[in-house]
Amino acid sequence: MKKFLITTAVALALTTTAHAQSASVEYIQTADDQSLKASDLLGARIYATETNDEITYAPGLETEWDDIGEINDVIVSRDGSIQGVVLGVGGFLGLGEKDVAVSMDDLRFVSDGPEADEWFIVVTTNAEALEAAPSFEFQDDVDAASMDMTTTAALETDTSMNTLAEESSSELSADVEPTTDVTTDLSNMANATGDAINDTGAAISDGVGDATNATGEAVSDTVSNLETSMANAGDALDESIEDTTDATEGFMQADIGSIPQDALMGATVYGSENEDVGEIDAVYETGAVVNVGGFLGLGEKSVLVPLEDMRVMTNPSGEVRIYVDATQEMLEEMPAYEG
Repeated sequence: MKKFLITTAVALALTTTAHAQSASVEYIQTADDQSLKASDLLGARIYATETNDEITYAPGLETEWDDIGEINDVIVSRDGSIQGVVLGVGGFLGLGEKDVAVSMDDLRFVSDGPEADEWFIVVTTNAEALEAAPSFEFQDDVDAASMDMTTTAALETDTSMNTLAEESSSELSADVEPTTDVTTDLSNMANATGDAINDTGAAISDGVGDATNATGEAVSDTVSNLETSMANAGDALDESIEDTTDATEGFMQADIGSIPQDALMGATVYGSENEDVGEIDAVYETGAVVNVGGFLGLGEKSVLVPLEDMRVMTNPSGEVRIYVDATQEMLEEMPAYEG
């Protein structure tokens, strides 16, 4: 297992203040070629396989694995140890993505070349298990979301109470009329004030109850809608994987950097339903420009799709196919590329 520079770096940062006067700090001047920087982990693609056996890489082996997502974050304890990594699984272009945390012990680094930085990160699981796994959230994010919800409910309740009080005050002013009989006038004012106070108290109580019930119902509806959306996204992903497997028979996954530029230009781009959604117009370090829609070049829209959201497939005859987990409609809704 590779060693991580982040462990020592975080521990040193946490102890610098307490040991400012100490001469016992251990300084690191270099690291061997088996060490790994945190920046190497962040954004790295994660593959899943159901085998527990030792993996010896052979060209094309990664096509037998599930490309399940990427590393979004690293969980580091205050004692400097790395507890695990946060994986972003599912979704497209960050939409519908779910965070799942796994232990560092569950990661396997599979070398695919002679250089120290040539490897795949593999976990022993499958895409279905990850989709069903519990979502991960940092506790401070959970607390912040709960506080925001509570504050919103309180503001809505305060607004309702203020509105009711103003309406009651207006009604009170309208109810009290001038009279020449001072005693009767004072009595009427007292009675009207008592009635208005009682009405205001009842209205405020009803308003608080209604606001609380409305907040609860809104939260319940939101959770229900999110669960339904995630279930639908999971079903769509399963269908997409099955369709793509049939269409890519005889093709092998390849690194886009290993494909000649002229072979990529004009390559057909296929969507999540294995449909022709466009073609490659240009390729840059961070993404590829895809021409979507139109007819004979008229009405086309150019959009920039990140390279990590593309899957490149080739066959022995040199044919190149590009796959993205999106429909033509989703691509057409992206901002137009005008570079």
